[in-house]
Amino acid sequence: MRWILKSALIALLFAAGIVLVASPQAFDQRLVSLEAQRALPSQAEMLARESPALNAVFLAMADDPRCG
Repeated sequence: MRWILKSALIALLFAAGIVLVASPQAFDQRLVSLEAQRALPSQAEMLARESPALNAVFLAMADDPRCG
């Protein structure tokens, strides 16, 4: 019975650790932000502060030959 309690405690601590280090931003939003910063390195600092939606717009514009 004690090993079940120890296992549950270890699992709970492991889960709490994952929650503490996990990013509050969704994976796809984080990916769009990182790709926009990679595509436009001169604007990376500004893009890091902007919303994922605006990062998606800048990423689309970076890939569009008509924009630049």
